[in-house]
Amino acid sequence: MEIDFNRHLSLITCDEINKICRQFFKRTNLPIDHLNYIHLYPDKKVFYLCNNFFWISHYLKNKYPQIGAFENKSVLKQNRYVLWDSLDTDDVILKDSRDLIHVDHGLKGTNDFEGFHLGKVASTIS
Repeated sequence: MEIDFNRHLSLITCDEINKICRQFFKRTNLPIDHLNYIHLYPDKKVFYLCNNFFWISHYLKNKYPQIGAFENKSVLKQNRYVLWDSLDTDDVILKDSRDLIHVDHGLKGTNDFEGFHLGKVASTIS
């Protein structure tokens, strides 16, 4: 199935999600830059809300929902929270997250049908 990148809800809502996240994270003093919410439907369809258009479009264009650990590995659903540090560091999606958007550490909360990823852009030392 081809994705219509001009009309896909997960892509056209990124700006609005980013505005909400910036206000919320700033107000609560949470050092978080990245939010990606995933909803898995019983019929295997997946919905994403993300505050980073570049990341979610890259994720969808590369068909990462088909290989993503959180979409496909039921063993991760047994844990209410998963630190990214405990995942496979050679995972192509985690490598892309580090290389493309500089998010290396994060937390994923989950239940049977939905999950959220929260991350912080790595600080650079000058």
